[in-house]
Amino acid sequence: MLSFWVTGFMGVAGICISLAWLVHIAVYLLPSYPLHPMLNDLFVVLDGAFSLLGVAAFSAFCLYLMVVAMKGNFIMGLDFVFIKLYPMRPGKTLMSAFLVNTGIILTMAPAIIQFCSSAFAVYGSNTDIFDVFGNQVMYLQGISWIYQFNIFLYAFYAVVFISLVMTVFKGRKKWERQRDKFHSWLKPGGRLLLTDYCLPPGGAPDLDSDTTSYLAARRYHLVSLEAYEEVAVAAGFTEVVMRDQTDQFVVQLQRELAGLRAQRPAFTAAYGVEVFDACQASWEGKLRRAQAGQQRWVLLTALK
Repeated sequence: MLSFWVTGFMGVAGICISLAWLVHIAVYLLPSYPLHPMLNDLFVVLDGAFSLLGVAAFSAFCLYLMVVAMKGNFIMGLDFVFIKLYPMRPGKTLMSAFLVNTGIILTMAPAIIQFCSSAFAVYGSNTDIFDVFGNQVMYLQGISWIYQFNIFLYAFYAVVFISLVMTVFKGRKKWERQRDKFHSWLKPGGRLLLTDYCLPPGGAPDLDSDTTSYLAARRYHLVSLEAYEEVAVAAGFTEVVMRDQTDQFVVQLQRELAGLRAQRPAFTAAYGVEVFDACQASWEGKLRRAQAGQQRWVLLTALK
């Protein structure tokens, strides 16, 4: 449960830093004459309060760009148009892929340094890094026009817009995207078996507010049992059998909840009362939704 809180905090922090970057670029970098120093003023004020605060905030914004660039590199490595180039997969990454991706990340570093030196020119004025990356690089013969017309900045906003659109619509057809993978993994005659949550027969319109909030918080995109069967058939599977295992799911949840409560003293001693209460609330909510028919458990078997 702690991981959910940490992930949630990191998500909120990432959104705040991303918005701050977008506003800062629009107000300070894009106009011919900056409308406002924005983050530069923030760093100066923090330095006035305590010098380490300004440096820490400056480092956080620069490091965030590096982390985002690394994430983008991993995404492009996993799926570069139609060709997979040196993908980074958990437990399946080759040494050559490590070396290539490390080289790409190291290549990104000077570009990020140059961008930060320009974005925080007020805060970093009279420093060697600003003189090199903030002045000399921007006036190199042959590429100065790129900075003069803000080509990189407009390309940056274009990538942000495309990424935002992809993120908003990602997951809507997740099961449809996975079906071809399931089919390709099996040899002819192979059988597919999977279990998953599913919606009641009426689908999303019949969900109560508790279930809707739960699905949104977990970023789940569920379909009805009938929709699962249709997708499996559309993927080329035969002998598709769907079983509603919700009753068995309820029994298992009750058994697990009873086991959790029986181990309360040892659990709270190891992890604390708050973690125990969060786990118990999660189990109780899942049990309540399953008993009400809001959160069903389906078993699918099919033949290739």
